[in-house]
Amino acid sequence: MRNFEITIATNEFANNKLDIVLNLRNKLNNSIKLSDFTSNIETLFIIFQCFPKDTKSRKVEEFKTMRRKTKTLELYLVLDYERIMQSSDPENLLHIKEVFLKGCETFLKPLKGFDWQGFEGKVKEVL
Repeated sequence: MRNFEITIATNEFANNKLDIVLNLRNKLNNSIKLSDFTSNIETLFIIFQCFPKDTKSRKVEEFKTMRRKTKTLELYLVLDYERIMQSSDPENLLHIKEVFLKGCETFLKPLKGFDWQGFEGKVKEVL
């Protein structure tokens, strides 16, 4: 079973620049078990949102949703569209890692029964 699912909501222009998140998902799934840090979450589903600032058809913001029945925590995180479009793959990977860690800190650290320090250390070691 996968502990991490990652996808991207974006437009066709940025989509081809963001294939690197699949590698990120694979690294996390091959190296980290969420059960080592909590019994309340079985799957962490990350939805990176990457749209130009002038996109009016979407409300782009960071938030979380917990699906208690499946023990899935969904994190909606925002990537900087202009930065993604203008940067190289290594720079984009760094940006995605930064947004991932900051989002996890914002939404996971306050959760009761979640070993944030252990999780953060393991994620930094893996990524």
